[in-house]
Amino acid sequence: MRRCTHNNTTRAAALVSSSSYLFGTKQVTTRYNKKRPKLEVAMEPHNQSLSSSPPSTSRTSSPSIFASPPEPLFNQRDSYLLLEDSLLALSRINTERVSGHSSSGEAHHVVPFDKCQGVFRTGRPIAHFMRMSHYFNLPPDIRCRAIELFHSFMSRHVCELYLHVQLSQTSNSPISWESVESRLAHQVSLRALTCLQLASKLSLHYKIINLSRARNFLAACGFRYAPSSLIQSEIRILKTLDYRINGPTPLDFIEVLLEALGHYDCTLPVKQFHGISVKILDAYYLSSSLLHDKIRTSDPKTPSSSKKEETPPLLELNYLLLASGIVGASAFILDQCKTDGIVEQLADITRILKDDIINIVALLLEHIMTD
Repeated sequence: MRRCTHNNTTRAAALVSSSSYLFGTKQVTTRYNKKRPKLEVAMEPHNQSLSSSPPSTSRTSSPSIFASPPEPLFNQRDSYLLLEDSLLALSRINTERVSGHSSSGEAHHVVPFDKCQGVFRTGRPIAHFMRMSHYFNLPPDIRCRAIELFHSFMSRHVCELYLHVQLSQTSNSPISWESVESRLAHQVSLRALTCLQLASKLSLHYKIINLSRARNFLAACGFRYAPSSLIQSEIRILKTLDYRINGPTPLDFIEVLLEALGHYDCTLPVKQFHGISVKILDAYYLSSSLLHDKIRTSDPKTPSSSKKEETPPLLELNYLLLASGIVGASAFILDQCKTDGIVEQLADITRILKDDIINIVALLLEHIMTD
């Protein structure tokens, strides 16, 4: 177990950021291809059940058998056997996210974005997660999963609290929203670290963020919590999210698409694409609200304004479109000559219109270079 040294204490104390988040509402729309089938594959679908997180890519092993895998390993022997099921599973999950309902008709656990849209998945919360993951030396997939957990939990938690406050106004002891907001702000650091803990437990082994490491970190940040408080925070997050914490993240979509590209063309430097894609995803997270403003106010050639009479799905929910744009942008950065061919392959794999992917690629590249 690593003890919190003086340098680590200084680093941790620097992570304390402002907890005043704006609960604004914005609507960002993109055009989604509904006419064409989601996926077409050459092989017949397998009859086995599909998991929530498709395992089409494995991760490299370190010298110790208990060590955490540092990076994904693409195009291994027989990996194509899982590729089809992974693509079908991601397509189904993405469709459920976009529509907001599962195939069985039950409401999806994603919070409606007209209430808390992307507030906890941009700006200072993302910077805080990046610093925490750097402090604990965690891989990108843990950080990405923690960000998604935090966003899902806080969005639903805030909406539930606000509804509770509204209902209390008709009772004899109404609750002030200011007091609730003050308590929320004080608990932000605890909730963020708890999400990082849960994400580490899903993917790591002996390197998980245990109670001792979590308490040392919070103490260095100026917060004193008992072990029972950290456990209660985990339970609160699990119950709020109905224990659904292992769904696919944007990075999972990116890795499956890269696996498919490497399967179709073994000469592609998929590993280099992955490294660049992670950096683009981080840039997207840090200032996604600015990018969504650009999408919303862009010219008529962008997917968001092609059919104004309809209500297209949100880019924040359409992980397949987002991942395709990020992979296309990484291809442009690495080798511009191959970008058109890779975008065409992405369109064939995802059944998203090529023009839609190109527009997202252009917006991402412009956003990265200008902002």
